[in-house]
Amino acid sequence: DETYNATSDDDVIVARNPEQVREPASLYLNPGGHTLMFNVFQDVAGDGNVSNGSMVMPAFAIVPSTEHGERINVTADMYAANGTLSVDIPIGTYVLEFEAQDADSANASDYALVPSSVLSAIVVGIPEPGDAIDVALVDEWRVNGSITDANGSVLRPQGDSVLLVSSDGEDYRSLDVDENGTFADYVPSGDWIAVIGAYEGDLGTELLRQTVQVNENSARLNLALATVVAADVQLHLREALSERNLSGFRMTLVSADGLGNVSLDLTDDDGLVTEPMMPGTWSVHLERQGVQDRWTIDTSATPFTISTGESLNVTDLMAAHEVEIGGRLYWDLDDDNTPDADEGVSGVLMNITSLDGTTFVSNVTSDDNGVWQLYVPVRTSYVVEGSKEGFADIAYDLDGNGSYVVNDSAMSEDLQVSVGLVDVSGAVTDDVDATRLDGATVVLQPSSGLARNAVTVTNTAFDGTTLTWSAEVEPGAWIVVVQQANLGENDGAVAIDLLDASVGSGGHLNQSMSIGGFIDLQTSWTGIDLLEYHLGSASDGASMISETPTVTVDLDGDVSWDVSLDANGAISLLVPSGRVSFGADMVTVQHALALNMSYEGSTVTNVAADRQELTLTLDRRADRDLVVEVGTVDADTVESFTNDESGVDIQAMQDGAYEHTAVEFTVDVTYDGTEFEDVYTATGNAGNAPDAADWSVEFWNESGDIWQSSIEVRLGIGEDASTDDVPMEATLKVRVNLPDQNTSLSLQNGHSVNVLLTTETGEFTERSVTVRVPIVRGFDVEAVDDRVGIGSGDVQTLTTMLTNTGNGDATYTFEVVQNYDATMWEVTPATSTITVAAGDSRSQAFNVRSDESFETGELEITVGVSEVGGSSDSLTLTVEYAQISLRVNQSLAVQRSDNTAEQESTTIVIPVTNSGERDAIDSVIVYARQQDADQEYQQVTISVPAGETVDAEFEVGKMTNGNKRFEFYIEVTGDDEDYATIASDTEGTGDKPVDFQIRFNIETTTSNSGMGQTILAVIVVAIVGLVVWGGLSMSRSGSRRF
Repeated sequence: DETYNATSDDDVIVARNPEQVREPASLYLNPGGHTLMFNVFQDVAGDGNVSNGSMVMPAFAIVPSTEHGERINVTADMYAANGTLSVDIPIGTYVLEFEAQDADSANASDYALVPSSVLSAIVVGIPEPGDAIDVALVDEWRVNGSITDANGSVLRPQGDSVLLVSSDGEDYRSLDVDENGTFADYVPSGDWIAVIGAYEGDLGTELLRQTVQVNENSARLNLALATVVAADVQLHLREALSERNLSGFRMTLVSADGLGNVSLDLTDDDGLVTEPMMPGTWSVHLERQGVQDRWTIDTSATPFTISTGESLNVTDLMAAHEVEIGGRLYWDLDDDNTPDADEGVSGVLMNITSLDGTTFVSNVTSDDNGVWQLYVPVRTSYVVEGSKEGFADIAYDLDGNGSYVVNDSAMSEDLQVSVGLVDVSGAVTDDVDATRLDGATVVLQPSSGLARNAVTVTNTAFDGTTLTWSAEVEPGAWIVVVQQANLGENDGAVAIDLLDASVGSGGHLNQSMSIGGFIDLQTSWTGIDLLEYHLGSASDGASMISETPTVTVDLDGDVSWDVSLDANGAISLLVPSGRVSFGADMVTVQHALALNMSYEGSTVTNVAADRQELTLTLDRRADRDLVVEVGTVDADTVESFTNDESGVDIQAMQDGAYEHTAVEFTVDVTYDGTEFEDVYTATGNAGNAPDAADWSVEFWNESGDIWQSSIEVRLGIGEDASTDDVPMEATLKVRVNLPDQNTSLSLQNGHSVNVLLTTETGEFTERSVTVRVPIVRGFDVEAVDDRVGIGSGDVQTLTTMLTNTGNGDATYTFEVVQNYDATMWEVTPATSTITVAAGDSRSQAFNVRSDESFETGELEITVGVSEVGGSSDSLTLTVEYAQISLRVNQSLAVQRSDNTAEQESTTIVIPVTNSGERDAIDSVIVYARQQDADQEYQQVTISVPAGETVDAEFEVGKMTNGNKRFEFYIEVTGDDEDYATIASDTEGTGDKPVDFQIRFNIETTTSNSGMGQTILAVIVVAIVGLVVWGGLSMSRSGSRRF
């Protein structure tokens, strides 16, 4: 076939009844390649888009990643004039390789040959290729030069590098400088500043800041950088107006010569800071913002200029001080002169102007909570005015002259806003009898919670079918109540709905009137004297009520409003048919002790076209509050204690070598409730501490002369002041029993010991004290790896494990004793500190680095371990010269491999033994394949610890009966490669592998009938299997290598 360049074989012999299985026939396809287009460009925009890049023509290689294809070296003369590249490439899978560049080399590329992102493999198949392949390179150009000091001598700066800072200060690059003062590297294009920090030179303090432009055409090669003698600048920072020194402030100097910004140290107590500076013109900038203060300086209009070696004092730096002012604008819906959470007015435009109208002019808008905030200069008075459509204009007057006076600190002043009246209207219909609308009354009740008066509508009109009305009201929620003029004895026509009157626009409501029923509501409450009263002013209990109670009527659909009761605590109300509820609360003053007692209650009913009686009963809210305080601490039972506003903190006392003294203290309990008598149960615990179960809290029962885990306490107000059978105070004697020293924990914040008094209904009051357990110190330390193999110029890790056997968190210091030749060995870290919780263990590792000359022997390393405030210990760790020594036992390979023929899966084993002292971790690669089978090597990566044998297993498919040879070789990669040796009978390569033979035997018997057909089937299956296997081999090979 011409398309695929297929070869033919005309000499294939087919035997019907062969005496032996013949070799399979091989057919090969050799299709041609394609021409691929490439766009090679510098990724200037960083987006990988060629249209935003700059075309370049670098040399590189197109390298096949499988056995198919051929290497193609691309040179600059292969590119078209516009920078595009077309290359004829055979079918295969390829990767692009760019030669690594040394910027210090005379032959180095002018720009970096580094892809800006990982390049995908290029697959050239039989189908025609698609779009051009974009190859994006980083936008970096070669920069080199030399550095000298002010004397012209070669300079290698501190840190052996010169720093490049981008002009915007956002990016940094460090260029290495050699002993000759020269540097070379690839640097992203852009404007940079070369910076060498201040150092003491022969002529004094020297430094450098110099601009460097990096692009294709800039002067970036053979740069000559030279430090100069610095100018010494001292700045004195003060606050404007007050002229006080500003300490702890950080200023920034900004160069007018393009040399970037220099951030200065913090000013001292006198407001001074000194800095060696690059000669030139500089301005001072400061913008520091605290919680509600801000200081600023900008001297760009009046910069200072300094020369080499000059000393300059800048003393006229006055920072403008601003503070935050503001407040909350609120609409006082409940008329309590306090801004509540839902009363803030948003969107109010606040204009803030200095009294002269020009020095300061700004504005801000209140947020969703009605809050406005703005920074303004101090010691100034302002006119602060606000406006919003629908609301009356507002203005602050804090001094009686219409001003908002600002001194030296932040201010926040709330301001109430008011609204104008808005037009509201409504239309009412009656589907049953429109005549009931004639003469009907319309009353607007403020929605519950709004402090307003009801509005009786006088502007109504009836046209025979519809009652219309209109009125002017404050914006907000209104309940519109419409009732027919002539009510029945038990019912009447009524409509009650919610009207939301918007600010500025008002609102309109359509209603439908229908028959409702009367509720004759009575009220009731019972005093602590067990007498029953009502909520009216004529009640005998009226004098005990602090404020006149309000009853709230609640219908479905957010319709609720407040109603007043008559002197008898009653009201008759016509409401629509359906569900209605009533609720109320109040505070009374009762008992000879004049205690505040709260009541609340609610009731609900369904209304029909009839009259019904209903009682709203308010029940007293139970109040069982206690005031619990720690009284005294028995000093004989504790080591020490403090009792201040932060609480009681007790240091427990040891009792002998194993126990602790029980801690004793008293708790004073004062009744602050309103019940005649309450019974409390006092208990205690040690909170959520890990060892809380080992603690116990006990209370002294004086009547029983015994300590017990709980005790009952009776407290209350009694029936009257003369009653003393129920006390209002009690003192509890408490004992805290600590665990033994070997089981208790010493916590950093101590144990929180809690005393709880719980009522019969589950309410509780708690008081806590802190009890600290004396610290018991101790630790065990051991080597996890006390002996480790190490090679020449090698790094190995030695690990120790420390266990805290004490009862609290402890800090430990590890220190390596330098009893070795520091020119031959390096052990890091030399010192380290760790903190370990009680009972926990933590590892500490040390890296040991050997010299290249180390070839035999061992090193003993002593590590001292000490507990801060405790004891010390030490341990010895050893590293000895060791290598990886690998060998494959071919006889063992034959023994461990499968040798059964004609099975679907066959595993070949290559056992690798490491007889050395060094572990080979994930670094041994074993390659294996069947010999003369035209196969790629399979590979397996394994770890082979010192002194162990590890099998590398390979799946080789079905084997026929007879002898088969296999070949293998071993590679060691990574750091282990330098410390590995391979036995001579195991050493090999891909071209010269080590081989061995395995005989495969058929273990099953088959009938002779149909032998010819069976052999033919085997031949066919073998040919098909080899073709399929070969295809899979090519596919896997490409995937594995790529």
